[in-house]
Amino acid sequence: ADTNDAQMPFARSALLLIDIQKQWTRPYVPDFPDLIQNLQKLAQFARKNGMLIVHIYADYNKDDSGFWRNVPTHEAQYASWYIANNQPDTEIITPLKDEKVLYKSTFDGFYGTTLNEYLRANDIQ
Repeated sequence: ADTNDAQMPFARSALLLIDIQKQWTRPYVPDFPDLIQNLQKLAQFARKNGMLIVHIYADYNKDDSGFWRNVPTHEAQYASWYIANNQPDTEIITPLKDEKVLYKSTFDGFYGTTLNEYLRANDIQ
């Protein structure tokens, strides 16, 4: 093991905060009362331990999102709701200026984004 790895055990790790958005976090708070607190603790732990943090938000829209091609007809009626309500929930975790923020147009955070390249460039394994 590299000496640097022993001194900073999380140096080659990343915390990917995916879809921390109002449409997905707020409706589930009653079912998961510790959700917000646990997410905040996780981010605090990662920041304290020098982990790379990447915020990945859904940005579904009818113009460029492959998401819409795969939505069953009976769910297509909710398209405008998904588009209107996909704002990042920065009240839970606000990205710091040195943390990467990416927007994905499908369910896959790697597809059509620079996530893979960013993780590799930062030697995340």
